[in-house]
Amino acid sequence: MLPGMSPVSAAQLSASKWQRRSARSWGSISSKLLCWYTQQSLERNGQDIKINGPEKIEHLPIETVLILYRVAHEGLTNAIRHGKAQSINTTLVRELEAFRSRITDNGKGFYPVGTNHGLGLVGIRERVELLDGVFSVKTTPGAGTQLMIEIPLKKG
Repeated sequence: MLPGMSPVSAAQLSASKWQRRSARSWGSISSKLLCWYTQQSLERNGQDIKINGPEKIEHLPIETVLILYRVAHEGLTNAIRHGKAQSINTTLVRELEAFRSRITDNGKGFYPVGTNHGLGLVGIRERVELLDGVFSVKTTPGAGTQLMIEIPLKKG
C-alpha cells in the first residue's frame, strides 16, 4: 500500500483511473527506481555505474516499461553479483521504430557456449521475446559482458 493511503481509499481506485495514472507516470517511476537501485549498489559495493538515457520513458505501454526496468535491474545485478564488475554502463535509446538498451560491464565475463546461463539471462530473453524483441549477449572470459535488447515500438 502507498504511504498515506488507507486500505479503503486504495481499494477504491478504479482500474481505468489506475491505468491512466500508470500510463503517465510508470516511465518516470521506473527511471527513479533504477536510479535508486544504482545508488544503493554504488553505496554498498563501490561500483562505477552510469545510466545514459531519457529521464522519463514516456508514451510506451506499461508492460514495455516494466520489462525495460526488469531487464536493466537483472543486468545490473548480474554484472555486480556474477561478473564482479567495477564499471557498468547502461544505455537506453528510444528510436523511431524501436527501443534499445545496452548494459556493458568490465567484469570477468563467461564462456557463452556450453554454459548454463542461469535463470536471470533466460528470464531476460523470455521477457524481451514477449514483446517480439531481440536479446543478445556478447562476452569473453576476462573481458566483461554486454547485454543488448531491442524492443519494437508498435505503430498507431
